[in-house]
Amino acid sequence: MAIADLIVSLQSNPYFGAGFGLVGLTAALAAARKSVLIAWSGFRRYAFVTCEVNSKDKSYHWILEWITRKSSRTQHVSMCTEFFEDEAGRISTRFAYIPSPGIHFFIYKGTIFRCERVREQMDALAGRPYELVTLTTFGRDKSIFNLIFEEARSIALAESANKTATYFPFGHEWRVFGQARTKRSLDSVILDAGIKEALVSDVERFLSSSDWYHERAPKDSLILLEDIDCAITSHKADETTLNRWQGLSRVTYSGLLNTLDGVVGSDARILIMTTNHIELLDDTLTRPGRVDFKIFIGDASDHQLKKAFMRFFPCSSEIDGDRFVNHIRQSYPQPISMARIQAHFLAYRDDPKLALQSPIM
Repeated sequence: MAIADLIVSLQSNPYFGAGFGLVGLTAALAAARKSVLIAWSGFRRYAFVTCEVNSKDKSYHWILEWITRKSSRTQHVSMCTEFFEDEAGRISTRFAYIPSPGIHFFIYKGTIFRCERVREQMDALAGRPYELVTLTTFGRDKSIFNLIFEEARSIALAESANKTATYFPFGHEWRVFGQARTKRSLDSVILDAGIKEALVSDVERFLSSSDWYHERAPKDSLILLEDIDCAITSHKADETTLNRWQGLSRVTYSGLLNTLDGVVGSDARILIMTTNHIELLDDTLTRPGRVDFKIFIGDASDHQLKKAFMRFFPCSSEIDGDRFVNHIRQSYPQPISMARIQAHFLAYRDDPKLALQSPIM
């Protein structure tokens, strides 16, 4: 049979014609679908701008709080419990609703935004799920995202203004320890005459003379190492002291020195260390260059007693402060700590006269 005759016979076959038409239609639809996807992908590439923020980025919580305010009408939310502490130490609770994982829409400055929040698998290092927030809007101007992040940052900083936040290391990141506390007035810190002023002056001089600090270091932050003698194994420690901390994870002495000013150390940093046993610290740790300013805070001095009394009882006079100092020195000749003085004030907080006359308990 000739090829032409074969083609004619196949064309006259209704089953072959139907099958060939179905295959052709399927191929045409597949090609059309692929063309639409390519066209849509190209359109999205040039007609939309997208910004992604993952949960490991510092601005993630800022932008999530900002989106919560802009998406207040969304019907799909997740519960977030927040705790707050006032100046008196009272804890209050607030329940906040944040957009749940999924797609949400909001309008900002007349522009419609598509927000997609994705929660993936648990991050083993962070101890919480890895999340990703994607913001998409029509246009090609990315500066709109700068406005969003600046506004989100301003809102977050306004909430923590005049407060002190404490951070602790968790894996490869820093996390806030508890809630930010209201800054304590410097006037409430009562030290011996000249000590507080000298310390503040030294810190201010450092901050004003270090361009590197202003450009790179975290703003208004410092590193605090409390009871440094307990964190490291000193060469001066006796066997009793070593046995006291046996089995506990401690910082190596060489590791601490390298962190302070070794290869892994960094410049332009404010470091404060406290200890109750400075005699246990090696001279290499406290030498000039590592520790440039030392302050001894001992038992209450006459200056501290007078200032503490006048601050706790604002209606008192300079004469009352001097009378209180004489009363303490005569009735309690031994050295006394400021903690005991504060307890004495609390016991007679409603009667300054009794505080002037009563013995220290």
